[in-house]
Amino acid sequence: MKKTLTNVLLAATMSVLVFATVSCSNKVVRTVNPVIYGDVPDPDILRVGDDYYMTSTTMHLLPGVPIMHSTDLVNWEIINYVYDQLEDNDKANLENGAHSYGGGSWASSIKYYDGMFHICFIANEQGKSYIYHTKDLTGKDWTRSDFNVVFHDPALFKDDDGRHWVVYGNGVLKITELTDGFKAVKQDSIVDSVLLNLRSRDIQLNAEGSHLYKRNGYYYLFDIDWPRGGVRREIVNRSQNILGPYEQKTVLYTSLDEGKGGFSANGVAQGGIVDTPTGEWYALLFQDHGGVGRCPVLVPMEWENDWPVLAGGDAAGAATGKTYGAAQLPQVGQMPAEVSVQTKKVSTTQWYTNDEFNYKENILNLAWQWNHNPDNSAWSVTERPGWLRLKSASVVPHIFRARNSLSQRTVGPRCETEVLMDFSGLKAGDRAGLCAFQSNYTSVGIAVAEDGSKSLQVLQRTGRGNDKRTFGTDEDGAEVKLNLPVPAGISSVALKVIYTFDPVDLSQTKRDFVNLAYSFDGGKNWQDCGIELQMRYTLDVFMGYRTFLYCFSTIAKGGHADFEYYHVTVK
Repeated sequence: MKKTLTNVLLAATMSVLVFATVSCSNKVVRTVNPVIYGDVPDPDILRVGDDYYMTSTTMHLLPGVPIMHSTDLVNWEIINYVYDQLEDNDKANLENGAHSYGGGSWASSIKYYDGMFHICFIANEQGKSYIYHTKDLTGKDWTRSDFNVVFHDPALFKDDDGRHWVVYGNGVLKITELTDGFKAVKQDSIVDSVLLNLRSRDIQLNAEGSHLYKRNGYYYLFDIDWPRGGVRREIVNRSQNILGPYEQKTVLYTSLDEGKGGFSANGVAQGGIVDTPTGEWYALLFQDHGGVGRCPVLVPMEWENDWPVLAGGDAAGAATGKTYGAAQLPQVGQMPAEVSVQTKKVSTTQWYTNDEFNYKENILNLAWQWNHNPDNSAWSVTERPGWLRLKSASVVPHIFRARNSLSQRTVGPRCETEVLMDFSGLKAGDRAGLCAFQSNYTSVGIAVAEDGSKSLQVLQRTGRGNDKRTFGTDEDGAEVKLNLPVPAGISSVALKVIYTFDPVDLSQTKRDFVNLAYSFDGGKNWQDCGIELQMRYTLDVFMGYRTFLYCFSTIAKGGHADFEYYHVTVK
C-alpha cells in the first residue's frame, strides 16, 4: 500500500499516494497512477459544482453500473448503483445453462442536463440499450428508457439548440437523434446515420468508446483505437458541425511506467474528460493491467489552438523519440510520475471494504456485487447476527453456474483476502469457500461427499479463455489439486487468497499469480496449499479477478455456509 503524506496528516487512502498542501481555500492533492488500482473499466466522468461522478462497466455483476463520487478526482467511493436488476430471464438469472458472462452493462455514458442525470449503456446478450434517468444519484427514484437496438459504447449529448443525440459504434461511428430527455429514438429524423467510417486494416481495434463534448464552437469526439502492433491510443475528431465533416488528431499514444510491471506497453485510452472548478482539465482513462483488470488513470490536459493536449501531447512525445507498432507511429504524450489536483475538500475512498457482517437488515455494503441476479431468499446477514449466510439454493455442477456467489474487486499491487467460514451447515454435495475468479480460476473451500464426509478441496482451472460455451455445460474443466479430510471435531476453517499482481521488485518478471492458504485453528497457524495459479485476463469473462464467496450444491438444496468476516490487506 502506498502511504499518505501531508503537512496535515490525512488517512491512508487505499493504493493511492496522496499529498495535501493546505492553502487558505484549496488543497493540492497529488497522486501516482493508477488512480484506482482495481478493475474500473470504461470510465465516464462529469462534474456538478464541486462534485465529480464516475460510472463504469461491471458486466454480469449485480447491482450494476456503480456510481462513484469524489471531490478531488483522486479518492473515490461507491455511492450507489444504477440498477439492482436489469432483466429477469435465464441469461440474467444464470439458469438453464444460460448466462451473461462477458455481457451485462458495457461502457456507460453519464450526463447532467437541467437538473437531471442520464446514464446510458448496452447489454449485448440482451440485444438492448438502456438509459436511466434520475434527479438524485444516491436515491432509488429512477426511470428507465429501453431501446431494442445496441448503441455500442454510447455517448449521450444535448446540444445548445436543445436537440438530443447519441453517438456509438465500432469502426463505423453512427449518430441517432433522441427525443427530449433521451427517452426514445426520434422518428423521421437522423437515425443510425454514419458519422465517421474509421475502419482500417492498420488498426487492430477499431475506434470505439465514444465521448462527445462541445467547446468554443467545436464538437470533440474522443475515441480509443489500437494501431496494429502498437498500443492503445486516444484519438479526437473535431468539427464545427455535429454531423461533420471531422478532422482527426492523435492526442495520446503512450504507456504508463513502461518497463515496470503489468502496465508496460498497454497504452492509456478510453474514458471521459472533465474540468475542475478552478479551470484545470483532466482525462480519466483506463489502462489494461493484466489480472487486476483495467485501471483508471488520471491524465493532465490542456487546450491549444482548440485541440486537447494530453500529458504534453506531441511535444512530450517528440522529446522521447519513441515509436510504437509496425507503422512506427510516434509517441504522443508522456505520462508524468505524479499528477496534482486542486480541491476544496479531500474525499474519502471506499471501493472495497473489510466486512464484519454486523448488519441490522439485509442490505450489504456497496463494495459487494453478486454473480448475476441474486436469489434473495438464499442469503442473509440477519438470520445469524454477525455472520453472512449463503445457502445452496440451487443444484449446479460448478462455480460458473453458482448464482449466489458474492464478490469484491481485488486490489493492486498486492493484496490478501481472508475469511472465517463455519461449514457445519453444509450437506451432501455442497461446496463452499473462497475463489479467485476469472475464466482461469482457483478456489479453496470445503467439499461434502455423497456420504457426508467433508474435505478441504482446492480446484484449479487453467488454459482457458475466450470460449463462453463451457460456462453453461456440466463440466468446466477444473481439476482437483488438493483434497484433505477435515480433522475430526472441526466445523470452521479460515481461508486466504493471496494475489500478487506486481512484485515488490518491479524488475522481476514474475507477476499475476495467486496462492492459497487455510487454517483449522482460526487463523493462528496457516498452511500453504502448495498451489499457484497464473492469472490471465480473458475476454470470455471480461473483467479483472474478483474474490468470490460461494456456496452451492451438486446434489440437493438445503445446506448453508456462514462467514464471520471478510478482511482485505493491501500490500
